Amino acid sequence: MTKANDTLLTEMTLTRVIHAPVELVWEVCTNPQHLQHWWGPKGFTNPVCEWQAVAGKKVYIDMKGPDGTRYPMDGKFQVVNKPQKLVFTSAALDKNGKGLFEILNTLQFSEKDGNTEMMIHASVSNISADGEKYIEGMNEGWNQSIDKLENYVAIQNRELVFQRLLDAPRELVWEAWTNSEYLAQWWGPNGFTLTTQNMDVTPGGIWRFIMHGPDGRDYPNKIQFLEVKKPERLVYRHMDDGETEPVSFKVTVTMKEVKDKTELTMRMVFASAEDLVRVSREYGAIEGAHQTISRLDALLQNIQK
Repeated sequence: MTKANDTLLTEMTLTRVIHAPVELVWEVCTNPQHLQHWWGPKGFTNPVCEWQAVAGKKVYIDMKGPDGTRYPMDGKFQVVNKPQKLVFTSAALDKNGKGLFEILNTLQFSEKDGNTEMMIHASVSNISADGEKYIEGMNEGWNQSIDKLENYVAIQNRELVFQRLLDAPRELVWEAWTNSEYLAQWWGPNGFTLTTQNMDVTPGGIWRFIMHGPDGRDYPNKIQFLEVKKPERLVYRHMDDGETEPVSFKVTVTMKEVKDKTELTMRMVFASAEDLVRVSREYGAIEGAHQTISRLDALLQNIQK
């Protein structure tokens, strides 16, 4: 760290190893539904977390301290280079919404023996007199945040949540999720194809299918539908029965009408945080899910042409 004067430290570099794969660490650092659980020092919560990791998008987090005091923060994303680099500005705000200082934050992620080396560099400028007391705690604040991040990834987090606003009516999105002919055109990451063996989209019904990887490997899968509420909700369990891939988790898919579009939310719940880390590390589950939803989006656009 460097000093602007004899007492105030205005530049910090911190490196930590997180015991999780890069794709998972990136996800919990860029998805607000995860970030709100670990951002901020020990004891802080984040009732408001507006955090869309897209260059040019604004940031707003309303942190709450253990004593109930609010600490609002805004900023803007500058660089989003998935999954290696995240650059954004942040500024604590006073009661009138005026910035007390500005920080340029650079987060870099690299693979290290199956884990993630996370480097954080923070450079502070435009410090007001009232902002100096906050800067003094920057190093400790970041360390406590990363402690919470590591605990969240390794122990607490059993869920992955994906959300996308699809430019298609809900009835069509439902059809794409429940019609095997449509599923064959989008299910799975880029380069995968799908063969459905049997499919019964009713509560208790089974869907057996084989995913064919671009390298020629086959991945047998079995899903049991638990709840089927057309056209708004599907709940199913991805099963491990000895004949399929050793992966088990529960998925809830909701489809919400937003005018003539559909807000799709897919929530995957694993038995433990350890299982989530394993599936991410061995199968690339997070990037695979993002690619799968993108393929669904592309199919919906093609159908409507």
